[in-house]
Amino acid sequence: TGFEWFDVTGGQVEMTLSTAGNLAVTGNCSDAAGGAGCTADYAEVYQKDINDNNLEKTDILALDTNTGKVTRADISQNKINLIGVYSSAPGSLIGQRANSIQLGVGDGVMDNLDPDEIPVALVGRVPVKVNLEGGDINIGDKITLSSVPGTGKKATIFSQSIGVALEPYNASSTTNTIQIFINNQNYIPENLLTDMNLNLESIAGISTPIPGSNSETF
Repeated sequence: TGFEWFDVTGGQVEMTLSTAGNLAVTGNCSDAAGGAGCTADYAEVYQKDINDNNLEKTDILALDTNTGKVTRADISQNKINLIGVYSSAPGSLIGQRANSIQLGVGDGVMDNLDPDEIPVALVGRVPVKVNLEGGDINIGDKITLSSVPGTGKKATIFSQSIGVALEPYNASSTTNTIQIFINNQNYIPENLLTDMNLNLESIAGISTPIPGSNSETF
C-alpha cells in the first residue's frame, strides 16, 4: 500500500507515497533553496558564461549571441536577448548533459550540475529580482529588464517582457523579489496601441462614427 507519514502530535496522515511512486502532501509546501516559497517552474539546463561571476539565483538572463551561452542580462553591456530567469528551485529540470545530473538520483535536482551549468526557468512561476524604476508593480503588470543588471522593472514602454507579475512590489516591500509567470514576449502598452490605431485610421482616411451621427469619411 506504500508508505505513510504521521503527525506525531495528532496522529493524522501528513504525507503518503504510493507503490506507483505518487507523493501526496497535506498542507502547504515550501522550499529551502531561496525560492520564495514553493516554486513551480519548468527549467532547462544551459551553459553559462563562466566569466560572469556575478550570476545569482533570481537574475534575469540573456543569451550571448556570440557564444550561445547564458549570462546575466545587462543593458549597459548590450546583453538584452532575454531568455529566462535563473531558477531558485526548479519544479522540473531537463536538458542535462551526460556527465551532469540524472533526475531522481542524488539529493536533489540541483545537485551535481557541471560548473558551467545553471537551471534557466522557461515556463511557469518563478521568483525574480525587481526594482521601482518603472514605478510600483501591480499584479498583472508586465516585467522587463531595468538598468540594474539581472533586475526587472514594470514595463511601461515598448520592450521585451520576461513575464507577468503575480505579486505587487512597492516602497514598502520587504524583499527585492516577486513571483512572476514566465511569458517571454514583446510588450506594447495599450495606450501606444490605441495611438497607433488612431494614426492608421487617420492615414487611411477612416473616422470612427460619432453615436447619433450619419456622417462617414471614406
